[in-house]
Amino acid sequence: MNKVIKGKTGEEGIKQQHDIKNQNQEQQQQQQHLSSPAQACKLFSDRKTPLEVAIALNLRESEATKFYKEYWKLKQLHDLNMDYEELKGDTVPFLKLYKLAKAKGMSVKQVVNLLTIANNDLPSIEERFKKAKK
Repeated sequence: MNKVIKGKTGEEGIKQQHDIKNQNQEQQQQQQHLSSPAQACKLFSDRKTPLEVAIALNLRESEATKFYKEYWKLKQLHDLNMDYEELKGDTVPFLKLYKLAKAKGMSVKQVVNLLTIANNDLPSIEERFKKAKK
């Protein structure tokens, strides 16, 4: 069952195997001593999704979501969290706008300018667009 460490023989190889085993056990023990929020932050920083974190830590959705928002705050994503709260989680329209603008190669400045122009006189712009299509 013991693996031989490449380039190591006899007692030296066995000692190195033992050291590696001890390091792995220490890492596992350290993780077990972390609180659930700390474990969740570690998993989020490893790019795990809230679903993966909930499964790994046996959390309810509400706990996983709470820990994810706390992680956002710790990573200084305050604005994102505030916008998410304001939207009550309904990010679909903004993501759709982002994807459309990206597909058309529009910059943020161009999108802002377009919305400013359209917001001033949207009915007139829609009417001109309909006429231009004919």
